[in-house]
Amino acid sequence: MSEERQRLSGHSGWIRGCAFSPDGTLLATAGRDQTIRLWHMATGRCHCALRLPSDLRGLCWYPGAGLLWATGGAGVYMLTYVH
Repeated sequence: MSEERQRLSGHSGWIRGCAFSPDGTLLATAGRDQTIRLWHMATGRCHCALRLPSDLRGLCWYPGAGLLWATGGAGVYMLTYVH
């Protein structure tokens, strides 16, 4: 049996991808609303939102470098994250 522990609300469209940071403290979500949102897993709150020029389809963290890669209809984006 499963139970909902948190609900992360903020995107205005479908979520197309998600990825946990290497240390597990953040979750990045990519949506058709052209935003990437970073969520604190301990609180469930959105840390920041970034709008990109196309709908997004996937995410991948690069361990140890603070880099988040996103794919979208307009290309591949490399984003730097600093705590």
